[in-house]
Amino acid sequence: MKKNLLSIVFICFALVFTNSCDNDGNDDDNTPQNDGILTAVVNEANPINFEADFAEAVFTKGVGGSSNLYALYVTGNEGSIDRNINFTVYTNGITTTGSYPLKFNLNHNAYYYENYGSDEPFAWLSPDYSNTDTAIIHGTITFTEITETRTTGTFEYTAKENLGTSIRTVTNGTFNVPLKRQGF
Repeated sequence: MKKNLLSIVFICFALVFTNSCDNDGNDDDNTPQNDGILTAVVNEANPINFEADFAEAVFTKGVGGSSNLYALYVTGNEGSIDRNINFTVYTNGITTTGSYPLKFNLNHNAYYYENYGSDEPFAWLSPDYSNTDTAIIHGTITFTEITETRTTGTFEYTAKENLGTSIRTVTNGTFNVPLKRQGF
C-alpha cells in the first residue's frame, strides 16, 4: 500500500512540475516548444501515428522509508489533437539504461490519453490492474541513454481503458527528450 501511495505521489509531483513549466520563453504563444521527440503508433480500429509537439523527461529522487526512491517520468503531448503518452519507471537506486517490464507486481506504468486537455479525458493504463497475474508482461520501457540533460529509448505496451474495456496497443515508440533532474 505504501509503495502504491508513493507511486501516486511521484506521478502527481511530476505531472504538476511538467505542466507548470513553460520552456519557450514566449508569452505570446501558449504552445510550449522544445527539442524533445516522442513518436509511436497507437493501434485502435485503425493505426494512428503519434508525434508529440512537446516532449520531456523528469528524473526525481525522493525518500521512502529508510531508502531513496527514484522516478524517471517521460511525457509527450500531441496538442493539436489532445493526445498524450507518458510512462514512469520507479527504482530503489539510480535508474540506469536497460529494459523495464510493465508488470502487475512492479510500479512501472504507462498511459495513453485522448482528449488530454479537456474536462473529460479518456485514459488507457498499462499494466492492466484488473489482471493480477504477475507473470504477464504488458509492455517494456527501454532506456538506451541517460545523461545529465537528456534521455533516449524505446517503448511498447498494451493498455486497458481506465473506466471501460477497450484496448490500445502502443508500438514502435521512440523518445529522445530533454531531462530535468529534481532532488539530486
